[in-house]
Amino acid sequence: MPKSKALYYIAFMLLLSALLMIVSNNIPILASFRWLWAPGFLLFTFIFDRKVFRTKGVLAALVYGILYVGILQYTLWNYANDWYKTMIFEDFYAMIVFVLLFAVLHYNRYYEIWSKLAKFGVLFIVITGIMTIVVTEIDPLVVRGSYSSGYLEIDNYEFLHRLGFGSYGYMTAIVALLPILVYFVKQQNRVWLSKRVLILFILFLLFVLFSAQIFANILVGLAVLGLSFMGARRVSKSIGYIIVGVILLSLIPTSFYADTLKNIGNSFEPGTELHYKFNDMAEYIENPVLEEDETTTGAGGRASRYPALLKTFLAAPLLGDASYNSPYTEEIGSGGHLYWMSRLALWGIFGFIGYLFILRQIFKPVLRIFDNEFRFYYYLSLGSTIVLGLLKNIAVREPYIMLLIIIPGLYLVKRQYYTPPI
Repeated sequence: MPKSKALYYIAFMLLLSALLMIVSNNIPILASFRWLWAPGFLLFTFIFDRKVFRTKGVLAALVYGILYVGILQYTLWNYANDWYKTMIFEDFYAMIVFVLLFAVLHYNRYYEIWSKLAKFGVLFIVITGIMTIVVTEIDPLVVRGSYSSGYLEIDNYEFLHRLGFGSYGYMTAIVALLPILVYFVKQQNRVWLSKRVLILFILFLLFVLFSAQIFANILVGLAVLGLSFMGARRVSKSIGYIIVGVILLSLIPTSFYADTLKNIGNSFEPGTELHYKFNDMAEYIENPVLEEDETTTGAGGRASRYPALLKTFLAAPLLGDASYNSPYTEEIGSGGHLYWMSRLALWGIFGFIGYLFILRQIFKPVLRIFDNEFRFYYYLSLGSTIVLGLLKNIAVREPYIMLLIIIPGLYLVKRQYYTPPI
């Protein structure tokens, strides 16, 4: 079998095992990302495509693995708790797999394979989105409960899990896909799907987000949609208007925002997560207490994690909370829900700046593929993931797939005869 064909089959199964949960949850051996297809792909690349390990993005990912997951986590940052050590390893595992897949596709110019993988990735996202809608009709809180001990309170959770609903990482990934769909909507010629189908696809993804009832993703998704439809030129010209608008909005009494949120929340059925979230946010706006032991709202409890993590960070700003026997175990533990801030507090300035540099090296080759117009929409996709990381914890497997494999592959669908630089 030709190497390119073998790669195609392995990469197909990588995407299927990571995105098509109704299959991976029911065939855990043959459709296992963690235990079969990811290690199989790593072994395949090491044997048949070892040269890609010398590319800058892959070298950056390997530095992250060797230093952060290996050496420093057991020396300088030995005081990190087991949850953080596990999550950091999961970050690296997803990172190295999909950075390597990007490098193999790009270095070998497998553009036809890449575009096919992107289309299959979108198909898997649609199927998982449909199953998410089905499952949340049975239990609206199943997506939220699946990433905490809340799943123990869900009736028939094992059955719902087998139906294959989308994870937190899936919800982050579909927010990142929204700007790219808008880009294709705004194209004059049909280059992938028709304009009508693309608009229906956007509405479908929004419906999935509302069904999952993850408040932050809904807000960020709507925001990036607005910026995407405005386009690069209008956004750049509107910066001044946006600043003036923010100033004017800050002068409006908070009671107006609270009442508006209550009205929106009350349009949802009582007992649903969105009914609670909107009313909870309204209560927090009316009484913005930042001390966790004093606030009575969920929004206040989440907001209190920032000052708690800031206190943790300031106690060891250079080397981080994990570098000594810290008294802030509770703060750093609950703060894990805030992806970027928790890593800053855990690693300190030294480790966090290094992590940002590694991510920059990974995404630089991706940005070089795109033309200027498409690059604007990719920045919105990348920005949406960054913003969600400021608001919550982000599972990185699906976002890496979206940002490194699916979106560049969709760009190559548009540019079938384009040869991007290596």
